[in-house]
Amino acid sequence: SVGVGVWAIVRDTGGISVPSVVGKTQAQAKATLAEAGLELEVSKTVRDASQPADVIISQDPAPGSQLQKGGTVKVVVNEGEDLVNVPSVVGLTPAEAEAALEEADLELGDTSESFSTQVAKGKVLSQSPAGGEKTAKGSSVSIVVSKGPESENVPNVVGLSQATATQRLEEAGFQVQVQTQSSSTATVGTVLEQNPAAGESTPKSSTVTITVAEKPPKVPNVVGQLQADAENTLVEAGFVVTVINQATTDQSRVGRVMSQDPPANSEAGPGASVKIYVGVTR
Repeated sequence: SVGVGVWAIVRDTGGISVPSVVGKTQAQAKATLAEAGLELEVSKTVRDASQPADVIISQDPAPGSQLQKGGTVKVVVNEGEDLVNVPSVVGLTPAEAEAALEEADLELGDTSESFSTQVAKGKVLSQSPAGGEKTAKGSSVSIVVSKGPESENVPNVVGLSQATATQRLEEAGFQVQVQTQSSSTATVGTVLEQNPAAGESTPKSSTVTITVAEKPPKVPNVVGQLQADAENTLVEAGFVVTVINQATTDQSRVGRVMSQDPPANSEAGPGASVKIYVGVTR
């Protein structure tokens, strides 16, 4: 009959409904078409940043069309963005960074500033994207330029107690180093000097040295000691020794300290002179 003859013609033609491969990768599309008895041919490649790389963005014939078995479906494949390696520009000046980026087919983007104790003023502190990453050719790389360490005026702490001075300096962002100096006039434990001086603009986190008053040392008792022993004792205590010979008829006192000035237990500043009177034979 006529109906049977038409069915036989359609069957003999081997017509296959073309499946959709748009959105698939090349490998997925090839597998899909092969399963349907068709072949894939890449007719064109494009760069479309809005689409993933290596995916089919169009096909011909369209899905649902009829093809003979073994027929070819032509597709357009997206290559994605043209990526380049981002050079590291940290440590360069902005001008040097811009030149390095241009050489890599990139542009200098936003530039901002930030304080830093690690990177010198005027040098690139950080960048985005980071060096070594890949990014689209012609895109921008933003940088942050160091303003150097943040500075602060050193507060005046002379005359304050060590504890109060330390607290004020630390609150201002400084570290504190303490050294002592004997004083017979200042209150023990108060700050005599500071370095850097008050009001000086100094990088935060740097060290301020304060000199704190302490009691003058007491002169040790060396009366009765041999001259050499007495001199060693006084020098080790920080004093300068002046030896004065004093005649004596007492042989037991010859070569020994008969008296001293200042007397034992007197307060005297470091480097002060102590006179010792050493017995010699009359």
